[in-house]
Amino acid sequence: MVNRVGIIAAVVVGMAAFCLTAAAEDAAYIGSQKCMKCHFKEHATWKKEKHAVAYETIAKEADKELCVSCHTTGYGKGGFKDMESTPELANVGCEACHGAGSKHAAAMDEIKKAGGEVTEDAKSLIAQKPTDCSTCHNPHVQDTAAHAREKK
Repeated sequence: MVNRVGIIAAVVVGMAAFCLTAAAEDAAYIGSQKCMKCHFKEHATWKKEKHAVAYETIAKEADKELCVSCHTTGYGKGGFKDMESTPELANVGCEACHGAGSKHAAAMDEIKKAGGEVTEDAKSLIAQKPTDCSTCHNPHVQDTAAHAREKK
């Protein structure tokens, strides 16, 4: 019986590893709440930061189109569309910096169900180091935002 369980676990882990070879770029955005399942300490820290309320800080409705790409998660990349259809992606969540997480989350779920060890392949389906913050945090963007606030 032990050998059968071991073989089944190895097959499931192998299938998960096979799935990991697909490009992470094909992943979908899932929202920070789903990341919290495993990363609860990081989520608790994030909830205390300004990123967690970034969408709410856009001063005027007219400014949203200008500001939404930096104040939401995955806008223009298959993520945030609007508050009606994708409210879980409002604000600057985990995936804004680490990339879309559906494949990473699915691989981790399969590995945990099989009782396997988390592999580097599974970890590689999400950016371990956040992307370059200067995409949103740079003088040009900050000057544009300051100018928009002055027009109030």
